[in-house]
Amino acid sequence: MEIKGLRKIEPYVAGSQPTGKNIIKLNTNENAYGPSLAVHQTLASFDAHQLRKYSTLDQAVLRQALSEQLGVPANQVIIGNGSDDILSMAFLAFFNSAEEVLFPDLTYGFYKVWADLYHIPFREVPLSSSFEIDSQDYLVENGGIVLTNPNAPTGIYKPLDQIEEIVKA
Repeated sequence: MEIKGLRKIEPYVAGSQPTGKNIIKLNTNENAYGPSLAVHQTLASFDAHQLRKYSTLDQAVLRQALSEQLGVPANQVIIGNGSDDILSMAFLAFFNSAEEVLFPDLTYGFYKVWADLYHIPFREVPLSSSFEIDSQDYLVENGGIVLTNPNAPTGIYKPLDQIEEIVKA
């Protein structure tokens, strides 16, 4: 049943998640080794009482520290509530045409969710028989392209010159 004023979207369904105690789930970026000794030391001396206050909205201190670490201007650093939040902002900011946004049919499943939610036309582009992205498939009119490099979940890396070929086209 459709209700006027509500969007109908298919929710993202995460892959199977084993629940055993001695399992490291690489598909959710779990770390087999745990935090470094430096993290343990920092947490031991951290004043947890600081967590009672809401952080600044511009995250200026963090952005400046990352700017210095990465060697880029602070105004080129974006802070979000995880990668899905950043992806949401990117979809809203960059995909505003009637042309389809292109992304591989075997990639991170949330791209389709954001496209559906924001009414962005998209097309999932099939991978080759060897599960690789074929650059030629992306050299067409489009409203944007989303590529993860190396591709997730195949792990296949596309050399920079091939990515640049797609971007230039």
